[in-house]
Amino acid sequence: MYTKSIWVPIVIGLSVISGCNSSGNGKAESTTVSEAKPLVEQKNVYASTSIANGNILFGGENGLSIVNTLDSESSQKMANSFSLPTFESSNEVFRKTDGVVYSKSDEGNNTEAEKSRIYSMLNVDDGILVGGSFASVNGVEKHNLVKLNLDGTVNTEFKSDVGGTVNKILKLEDSLLIAGTIGSYNNKEAYALVEINANGKRNEQFLPFQDYMFAKINDMIQLSDENIMLAGTFIKDALEEDQNKSQEELIELLKTIIIINKEGFVNEELTAKFSDLKNEVFALAIDKGKVYVAGDFHLTKNNKVYNHLVSYDLNGGFDENFQIEKLLGMIFDVAIYDNKVLFAGDFLIDADDDTRSFYLVDKAGKTIKIENMNIDADIYNIDIYNGDIIMSGEGEFKVSDKKFKNGLVLKLDNI
Repeated sequence: MYTKSIWVPIVIGLSVISGCNSSGNGKAESTTVSEAKPLVEQKNVYASTSIANGNILFGGENGLSIVNTLDSESSQKMANSFSLPTFESSNEVFRKTDGVVYSKSDEGNNTEAEKSRIYSMLNVDDGILVGGSFASVNGVEKHNLVKLNLDGTVNTEFKSDVGGTVNKILKLEDSLLIAGTIGSYNNKEAYALVEINANGKRNEQFLPFQDYMFAKINDMIQLSDENIMLAGTFIKDALEEDQNKSQEELIELLKTIIIINKEGFVNEELTAKFSDLKNEVFALAIDKGKVYVAGDFHLTKNNKVYNHLVSYDLNGGFDENFQIEKLLGMIFDVAIYDNKVLFAGDFLIDADDDTRSFYLVDKAGKTIKIENMNIDADIYNIDIYNGDIIMSGEGEFKVSDKKFKNGLVLKLDNI
């Protein structure tokens, strides 16, 4: 976490506006799950990436796991050729047969250690970049960012040492952006966002948040050749006496969306168009000239209340026609599926207490009910691969009479 002051307002997760209106979009359409398969029983998966031949790599607590969705002989051969690396936090020593990790200092006391966590992965030409919170990979000291070769071994030519957690990695045309709660990169001060080349060398002139009091980035997308959208928590102007302000006043000091150009300068005019979004933004998605912004927030436009998931055009124009139902909780991820919007997290829709944490809506925000699926889980990651929806988190998924734990792969009818 980067901060220039000993005072940092704790405002994450605070909702200050309640009583959000239902969208009033009428009777919901419906669909069914046509096919579902177990995914991975690894708890709390936060990221996934395809590594060829139907093999999907998952990252979360205690490192990586791999699942094949095609079950073909060639695909299984590919999976067997990828050696899953071991990720360790600074306290980990090994994983015992009961699946619990114990710290070096407390091994005899059976004290659970701080876990390594993977939050972001990105395929590059000659390997996979993996970011999160960890101290070593396969015994090689690697702090929070590592490049894996195509066989899963550590690429020792890629030089990186991140002080802080990596939440997101984004590929640009000629460089990579590394974002999160980052305070240093290769032993030099950093400010939440770092630009590097393919070998891990930093562009030291790229410093968009050098003058900010606090910056934390949860997600980012490229809007155009020129602009990049960042989602998280950003505070530029705050004084020590602001610590006595109310929660509502503190929230007004922060931004949740910032737009920068490729040189790293903040586009103040475009950023200002997202100033109504307060509290916390966790996820972004872009599709056909629209940007979908998801998290834990409420806002009002022309006497209509919008909550937790909203839409803008690429110039910052708010889409008043996209409005989801009242949602209780927060959204952690959003994805586009065949012209529909999927969103997942830890929440209930006000009008439906049968299923929580995952919903499908059309481009107006109207709910499309999935008739034969019930979910009782916190969902941290959703992705789309070859028409399959990948969902993962912690809890139980039920499709018709089948139960799945922590994650599943599914297809939907009539979408």
